[in-house]
Amino acid sequence: MKIFITGCTAAHASRSSNEKNASFAGTIDAALTELGCEVVWDVPSVKLSKDYLSQFDSVLVGISSPTNVNAHRIYGALSVIKHCFELGNLSLYIDTPDPHKIYAGIREIYKNPQLLVKSFYSKRREYNLVLEKENYTNAITAINKLYTDAWPRVIIPSYPWTPSTVVSKYVPNVDNNKLFLVSPDSYLLEIQQDRTTPVDGEYWCIDSAKTKWSQMVLEGLSKPVVNHRESKWDGNKEVLNRLSGSLGALVSTYKDGNSWWMPTLSQALFVGVPVATDWRHTQHMGKEWSILPVAIEDMSSDQRLFVAKKQKEYYIENLPTWADVKENLGNVLFQKTYA
Repeated sequence: MKIFITGCTAAHASRSSNEKNASFAGTIDAALTELGCEVVWDVPSVKLSKDYLSQFDSVLVGISSPTNVNAHRIYGALSVIKHCFELGNLSLYIDTPDPHKIYAGIREIYKNPQLLVKSFYSKRREYNLVLEKENYTNAITAINKLYTDAWPRVIIPSYPWTPSTVVSKYVPNVDNNKLFLVSPDSYLLEIQQDRTTPVDGEYWCIDSAKTKWSQMVLEGLSKPVVNHRESKWDGNKEVLNRLSGSLGALVSTYKDGNSWWMPTLSQALFVGVPVATDWRHTQHMGKEWSILPVAIEDMSSDQRLFVAKKQKEYYIENLPTWADVKENLGNVLFQKTYA
């Protein structure tokens, strides 16, 4: 089986970027490679022909809002989406915690097509090429399909408690029967290590400090909080080192209190520090998953170590096996559908 992976942002189209960082796309790549697939990564382009894309059993496109300032490869991605919608080998994956923004951006361009090529976006890859009639038509055709047609297969990362409505509630074109949840943590926690040193850090790590949940939690904490990544250049090694020296990880929720998978949770469990998130999502996994951040601050270093160990134990018990994740993903992508 031959798979093509690409998308709207730099990370969507770069295997090396996803090897440096723990990511959803990297997990997909690992699963498909272990299944024996030939996986091709490439930057999307308006020059990629329908004939070229027809050679792939599945084309997997990471989708972002067309108005997202990071969607530098949106023109090529839309062209690929248009062709593969028609070929029937298209799958979309979403790795952003705000799927409602994707649909809002699509709606904005659908109602005002000229905004797709406004001068503000002139630095985007292939901006001059998309101004050509055929390329522009292909891009707008993709926008129209994404706004008016049912989406093809959609793949999202998930925690054990993630509901399918986390996407379909905000993107009405997504059919829950075509929405597939994949657990990256089954892969990221396949290799385990046991921490023996006390969890005596003096700071928290957080995955997003700007959400409503985060701002509410931060008001009650006495210890300083740092981002799990100091800069966009930080890779997995730097993140793990920062988490290992912390007293715990704060894993945020997003719109309407929904969880959205981020690697921070499994990275924290891997290095052996406690995780605090919205307990309403996690309390079913055991009492250690219902502890509030302020309570973790008040614990001794040995108590934090114990909590982290029990959290990892219960979390892994609730994950599907990596073998099952791979098999299910393969079954999803090898089904061909036609628009």
